[in-house]
Amino acid sequence: MKHATTAVVLVALAASCARSPSARPPRAGAAMSMLAPTQGALIGKPDPSARPVQPPTHQYRDGELVRPLWLSPDLLAEFGPSATGEGEVLRLDPLAEQSRSSTGGARIWSTRSPLGAAELVRGLTRADLRCSPVWRTVNAQEGELLAFPGGVLLAFPASWSSAERRAFLLEHSLRELARPLDTEQLLLVDSPPGLEALELASRLANAARGVRSWPNTWRSYGSM
Repeated sequence: MKHATTAVVLVALAASCARSPSARPPRAGAAMSMLAPTQGALIGKPDPSARPVQPPTHQYRDGELVRPLWLSPDLLAEFGPSATGEGEVLRLDPLAEQSRSSTGGARIWSTRSPLGAAELVRGLTRADLRCSPVWRTVNAQEGELLAFPGGVLLAFPASWSSAERRAFLLEHSLRELARPLDTEQLLLVDSPPGLEALELASRLANAARGVRSWPNTWRSYGSM
């Protein structure tokens, strides 16, 4: 197993709100290159070793981009790992195993329950536990790992006044938790962990023109 570096993405995502990436159209007259088939490949016949393309299970907005996510069927993240959390996971799935060391404030569990990891997380929803399903960025078995410990990052337009920002929070029943860059234009607001954080971030991204939002995100760089 390859060790990974983990991080809860707050300020890194926040810094991206100052940029608005956009795809550049190809130059006029630019030619499209085509690669020759590798030796032994048969044109017009499927590659038997190729994996079928899996449609994403979820998506989230990253500034102006919409990023696809694939829900892992067997991984869940426990934030603020504790003996209580371990006992609850093993109560629901006695065959669950810690798939990697506790890093970045999260412990990743590999479950063998036929219910799947996402359903187990529903049974771990309580005030003293913070658990989330795990998503991947390539397909359900490959790519960077992401999970949501709770909280949504909001970036307001520079033109908004303090009164407008307060009104937005009140309208959507949001509670401010922190100001990652010590400015009123960037707030971390409260939310449950997991799928609820992802869904709230998606709703808020479409709530008002110019407002951007991201779920507070735990990432694991590497493979397992």
